[in-house]
Amino acid sequence: MAITGSRSSTSQAGGIAIRAVPQRQSLVTAVVEQLTRQVRSGAAAPGTRLPAESELSRLFDVSRTVVREAVARLKADGLVETLPGQGLFVCNPGPGSGVLRLRPPEGDATRIAAELLEFRAGLEVDSARLAALRRTPADMRLLRRSFARLEAVQSEGGSGAEEDVAFHLQIARASHNTYIIQVLEFLSPSMHIAISQSREMDALRGEYLVRAHEEHAAIFAAIMAGGPEHAVLAMRAHLQAGQARLLSAHSISSRGSK
Repeated sequence: MAITGSRSSTSQAGGIAIRAVPQRQSLVTAVVEQLTRQVRSGAAAPGTRLPAESELSRLFDVSRTVVREAVARLKADGLVETLPGQGLFVCNPGPGSGVLRLRPPEGDATRIAAELLEFRAGLEVDSARLAALRRTPADMRLLRRSFARLEAVQSEGGSGAEEDVAFHLQIARASHNTYIIQVLEFLSPSMHIAISQSREMDALRGEYLVRAHEEHAAIFAAIMAGGPEHAVLAMRAHLQAGQARLLSAHSISSRGSK
């Protein structure tokens, strides 16, 4: 793969020619477009192992967050896949792949995060309902482990954004609906950014963590008990409350900056 390590030169790293991303472009989109061209053209054949996230970040000269979201989009398109313990590999795209295209809205970060919560609402409410109906013993073990990690990091005073996203993704996987899983995996980098922003707002940080924990606990209990109606109510309440907290914190922050 040939990947640029600087803005003016091109280096070789496995067969794909990649130029560093011009700052004026949308960084995520530019990374996605370059990798997509290489895969579609055959420069990166199915089975090719791509560099690790940290290496892609260095070669593209962008942040790891940009690389993570770009990879998530490529996964949603069926162009790459992660093999546990082995790394990121190019897939052999089948018929109907590459149809998911979501362009993030531009503008205020709080509005963008609020729109993401609105979009997640219908998807995740049904995800929780299906998880309560379909969760297997293995799903329940994984969900219990995910919830325990979320509790632990919050009790230690950590952000918990990564564990929060992982908990929601585990619920999606317990739904056993391929489309729900793929869409939430695709959205996970944006979810991580939005949750991090919300949790780092000092004005409501204490209340956020307490309320979010109570809401997660209610969702967890409903799914573990196999109660789809309660799972629907708990997830809907959580996402609505999250949007209200986000807007309230933004309002307080705006007043304080005047």
